Amino acid sequence: MIFIQTLIPDPFLVSLLLTFTIGFATTLVITPFVRNLAKRFGFYDSPSPRRVNQEGIPNIGGVSFILSLFLTMSLAMAINDEVGRIFLPVMPWLILASILLLLAGLFDDLHGLNFIQKFSVQVAVGGLLVLAGMQIRSIPTLFWGPVELGWLSVPFTILWVSALCNAINLIDGLDGLAAGIVAIAAGFLGILAIIHGDVGGGFLATIIVSVTLAFLYFNFHPAKIFMGDTGSLFLGFILSVLMIHHVEFQHRPESLLSQVVVLGIPLFDMVLTILRRAAHKRHLFRADRLHIHHRLIDMMGMDQKHAVLTLYAWSGAFGTLGVLVSLEGETGVFLGVAVCMLLIAGVATKLRYFRP
Repeated sequence: MIFIQTLIPDPFLVSLLLTFTIGFATTLVITPFVRNLAKRFGFYDSPSPRRVNQEGIPNIGGVSFILSLFLTMSLAMAINDEVGRIFLPVMPWLILASILLLLAGLFDDLHGLNFIQKFSVQVAVGGLLVLAGMQIRSIPTLFWGPVELGWLSVPFTILWVSALCNAINLIDGLDGLAAGIVAIAAGFLGILAIIHGDVGGGFLATIIVSVTLAFLYFNFHPAKIFMGDTGSLFLGFILSVLMIHHVEFQHRPESLLSQVVVLGIPLFDMVLTILRRAAHKRHLFRADRLHIHHRLIDMMGMDQKHAVLTLYAWSGAFGTLGVLVSLEGETGVFLGVAVCMLLIAGVATKLRYFRP
């Protein structure tokens, strides 16, 4: 009898696999249509000295996985009652926020937005999450335990959403890099969710992995389509939704830190970029060719594909570290963050990150 029971698939895993298949398949189907639409209406990425690709490539690929994600999420809510209970009340807010990001991304890809305009959109999107009831209400400290934020939870949540949006936007500099890193990070965030019994987080992470992996089929080098700001801003936003949800589910503020470790590559690239520009008295928000992926190419002599695969491996290492430290309690999480920072400092030194 026990042997027979082991042959019966777990309903939760079956529904996760079904959800993954739906998300993957719909993205594979939708992306070519979006690519043809981009060609027809002239949505192309403009070559520049900062970019690795020097030819016009359709740049609104984010539209494809945004549509796929919400379609798959709707089906997941029908498949699993718990997912519906968690996400149905906030779905209108998520859709509204995504539409706002979609319009801002399209306008930016066509005409360009300055940082203030982008940040204003991110503040509005973060505000919509707060209105939906999704907030980071406390933060962990090493010696004083969790600190309740009170009214500060509103600006903290908004800044967290903005940070994730910008981190993914900044790392989107090579074919397949942002999509792959998000897929890897979401996979580890999904593992964290499943370990702690977070059904909703497990499903959302699975959907993110499915649509980004399918998009990689078209986006990996040599890319046939880019996600554009439309896609990178949305991926940062939906990751912030996943992370905030998981923190709320666990009621453990330190779980936020283990998730920060999982997203170590894009988050620390963003922080190091700001510090480097400030150290050299350069405009903090003006694009350059000095991000970690550019350094791997320019300083280490890697080609584009090798640099992307290297960052995939590093992301996998940080994801593994994030999962392991989450199992060790509060002290382990802080230790993991310290190790993560030391690793990043070593990489930054090796790549001469702070030299002009």
